[in-house]
Amino acid sequence: MLPLLLYTLVFGIAIFIALAIVCLPPVQREQCNLQADVVAAKTRNFYLETADGKRIGIWHILPRSVYQTVTGGLPPREPFGKEVYEKALTQRPTILFFHGNAANRAVPYRIRIYTALSQQLDCNVIVTDYRGFGDSTGNPTPVGLIIDARTVYDYVTSTIDRQRIPRQGDAEAGKADILLMGHSLGTGVICLTERLRAVVLVSPFTSMMDVIQDYTTLAFLHFMARLGRIPGVAPFLKFAVKHQFESIVALPHICPTIPILLMHARNDWTIPITHSRRLFQTLRDREGPDADPADVVEMEVPHWGLVSTFKGKGGGEVMFWEGELGGHNDLGWTEGGLDLIKRIARI
Repeated sequence: MLPLLLYTLVFGIAIFIALAIVCLPPVQREQCNLQADVVAAKTRNFYLETADGKRIGIWHILPRSVYQTVTGGLPPREPFGKEVYEKALTQRPTILFFHGNAANRAVPYRIRIYTALSQQLDCNVIVTDYRGFGDSTGNPTPVGLIIDARTVYDYVTSTIDRQRIPRQGDAEAGKADILLMGHSLGTGVICLTERLRAVVLVSPFTSMMDVIQDYTTLAFLHFMARLGRIPGVAPFLKFAVKHQFESIVALPHICPTIPILLMHARNDWTIPITHSRRLFQTLRDREGPDADPADVVEMEVPHWGLVSTFKGKGGGEVMFWEGELGGHNDLGWTEGGLDLIKRIARI
């Protein structure tokens, strides 16, 4: 009787931890006060309706140059009209930022990222809360996450098309004004590959099942790897994880002309850096068996990390930064990391 009870307890712990890693719980909704002015006065808070009838919350943070031009350097007494924001999409590149599986778009460390991207890179920053997160309606599902991302992408591209007056003979004007940036769970949204200036993946993963199997406790104990050996645990997890988000399969299908940047900290205990190393190797394998290993250029900077880069056959640069520090949440707004984003996106 005792062994059965022990087995049941351990099995339950395994399932609880695994589902806590990969599920998209609706309890995210009330964790933060979603006020647009938390990113100063240059943010518009608005909502979009998805194809399946959900309402998702959006922030649009203005680029530094547009904000300073409109305000003269002083905070406005009244909010800007939406026409200022829509016009800004044609004036500077736009970063679509998809956040990870915790809380919502108002989390302080995420606000630091938006501020850095809009200030130092002088870009529009569009960030959304997936359904069931923040003030967005509905319940989160993996398929819903993709629908939400597509809704935001379609809004930006259609707004650019509507605002822009193409120059004569310039049919491709505005075709590469968007940079796709995902963090953690948000890196699973890499199916949006048209009209992109670049793709930036911060703390990405190869697949959801790999995240579960590689999950550690106390920064070194591979708890789930051991529990996965218990009969019945692995099959149940494969059944429970309805959407694998297999980035390692999807990533090589991104158009080879689009530059890709992977950023991962060596001390990330949530998603180990081995995930990015595998993704980088997968992109390298995309070049074919005749690819010259010498084409990969590496530069190690003491106390900062290792940068590996190569130029793909399609012309798109592929870069991988192994950050010395940064954990799971603090790479996207660091000085060196911003320089790499600027380079890969040609901003």
